[in-house]
Amino acid sequence: SVENTNTNTNTNTSTSSSEWQPSFEEVVWVQTHSSLPFWPACILNCDLIPDDVKGMATAAFGGARNSRRAKHAVYMYASNMYDVATIVKIRPYLTSRNDMLNQTVPVNTQALYAKAVGIADEEEKLYSHSRLAWVRDKSLKPSSPKAMPNILTLNTQSPITVPLILVEVKF
Repeated sequence: SVENTNTNTNTNTSTSSSEWQPSFEEVVWVQTHSSLPFWPACILNCDLIPDDVKGMATAAFGGARNSRRAKHAVYMYASNMYDVATIVKIRPYLTSRNDMLNQTVPVNTQALYAKAVGIADEEEKLYSHSRLAWVRDKSLKPSSPKAMPNILTLNTQSPITVPLILVEVKF
């Protein structure tokens, strides 16, 4: 494993609240404490927020979602932890990915961080309502084929992963 030697944990990917607002079930980067790196996470909607986090999740319950002080409930990939964060500590996943991969990650969490990035990369390919399947159904495990219902792996000489396209037809 390659150790990252970049000591800058404050990236230049800051966004103002007028530019971007996270959506429920969106994959993001979040920094829950200044001593921690930004971590891959998912913004939780009301039905996935644990009871002990609900009182702090003002963006989901009774607060203005666009406020810089609104706290979004997040699920931190691979760590199985829930937390809250304001927009100032949240970044869009894909557009910030390269910067976040260049931040300093403590040696003792690098393996977990790499796993979190891998899960977030897979979750980003899914429709938002299909993310966090293992949180909805405790019998599933993160990144298991059953937990990723909209991903089809074809049996070829080299594995290819393709998103399924679901079409709703109304009569």
